[in-house]
Amino acid sequence: MIRVLIVDDHPALRTGVWSMLRVEPGFQPAGAVSDADDALEHAASIRPDVMLVDYRLPGDNGLVLCHRLQELEHAPHVLMYSAYPEAELAVPALIAGADGVVSKATAPDVLVDAIRRVARGRTVFPAIAAERLQASAARLNPEDFAILGMRVDRTPIGEIASTLGVEPRTLNDRLRAMITRLAPPVRESAPS
Repeated sequence: MIRVLIVDDHPALRTGVWSMLRVEPGFQPAGAVSDADDALEHAASIRPDVMLVDYRLPGDNGLVLCHRLQELEHAPHVLMYSAYPEAELAVPALIAGADGVVSKATAPDVLVDAIRRVARGRTVFPAIAAERLQASAARLNPEDFAILGMRVDRTPIGEIASTLGVEPRTLNDRLRAMITRLAPPVRESAPS
């Protein structure tokens, strides 16, 4: 069984995804919460296999939540699920440690397949154009270019810290700053 924790601030979406996963063979909805703090608490206590995380949340956004989840002893796989364009979230999601990005416009069978792939340790990202990667790098400090490259390559945080000769805590601070710089602006009128 793939245990999924749903994190979205819209009650109707949480209910809809919960209902879909409840009848899908091999899935067990493990919970549904509306903000990052509750998500972190639930992830630590119920230890889901996969978290389906919206980008726009009250408090910390989904990218910051994703990064914070990696600090858990039993970190779940994370699939970002948002109305923001997948390509716009891909680079910051990689830096945050997400396992994939899918659009809320995705058909249910595609979403279910993406959750299954992420649960098996695979990734689900759109192709990242060289121009988008260059534009992301241009918004970062030059000393963060190596981190960007290693995160795009899915290098574990411990290995990055060792390679750069920095403390993991220092690297986490740098990653949070990178996520903040690259996160798409929250559009109040846009769905999340």
